[in-house]
Amino acid sequence: MFDVNHRTTNFKSTTSVLSAARAGATYLLTRNKRLTAGYAWFGTHVEGINGNLLTENRLWEQYQVFKQSGKTSLFHRVRTEQRWRELSPQNGNHKGKTAFSFRARYMYQHQGPIWPINEKRKFGLGWQGATEIMLHSGNGIGKHYYDQFRIVGGFVLMPSKSLNLAVLYQYINQYRPAMEQLYNIHTIRLTLLHQCDFSAHK
Repeated sequence: MFDVNHRTTNFKSTTSVLSAARAGATYLLTRNKRLTAGYAWFGTHVEGINGNLLTENRLWEQYQVFKQSGKTSLFHRVRTEQRWRELSPQNGNHKGKTAFSFRARYMYQHQGPIWPINEKRKFGLGWQGATEIMLHSGNGIGKHYYDQFRIVGGFVLMPSKSLNLAVLYQYINQYRPAMEQLYNIHTIRLTLLHQCDFSAHK
């Protein structure tokens, strides 16, 4: 699997907040259970520092369980991350220090069809909802293990069975150690998912 994402402050502004790329490989334990591991690169855009970018290198592993319940589907995901984050430079230093931290994440997602794709209808529409909690520890984190909590909900446009476009509202409650404060963040998330089938058909 491979994904890229880019975040801006809002739709009207082109000011970049974060850019990221993630890649991994999945091992199917069963049809509904899978293990995935990979590498991710993150760049946080910050004005006033060298290169206007703080980088992060991340190793990640996850376990997913998929279940079908009537016409709806749900999945549980547990993900662990080992993060090497570049901190903001201090006292006029040219480059910030690198801090290591460990983060654990649990996500529950539920989705279902509104207008399913069939022989007569080639374009489908569905709904999706999810919640996720994250805990972390390590350098540059402080004494708080709580990282963030997310709630996501919205609609999924399905031009085909292999191509989905999710238009989602996302609420994030996040603790920022540098400020020692909790922040509430409201975002709109657009996710384009294409599932490729490389299996041999006979």
